[in-house]
Amino acid sequence: MGRISDRNARITRDPAPPSMALKAHLIAATVGVQGSGWGALAWEPVGRRLVVNQVYDHQSNIGQGSTPLLVIDAWEHANYPQHLNDRAGFVPAIWSVIDWAEVARRFESVSG
Repeated sequence: MGRISDRNARITRDPAPPSMALKAHLIAATVGVQGSGWGALAWEPVGRRLVVNQVYDHQSNIGQGSTPLLVIDAWEHANYPQHLNDRAGFVPAIWSVIDWAEVARRFESVSG
């Protein structure tokens, strides 16, 4: 499996997670959700690029035709047991348990 590169939206053979810039963007989007929702990394096929979206209040805020590759739950039930109401502490902490090989597999299957 590979690595998602936000620079050129291609998979390399490095199994590491995405760049710091993409990480910062996805964390900011997820932490910034007002109320209930998710931060999502998606593949947008028309522009052939990765996009970061906020999904809130059960709305479909991911662009039409885009495929979610990774979704981070920002609802209180996701972070409350370990982080109480500290969403800003929860989202960076979850980064270390994401299965990047699976995210890369999803990317490869849709970006062809």
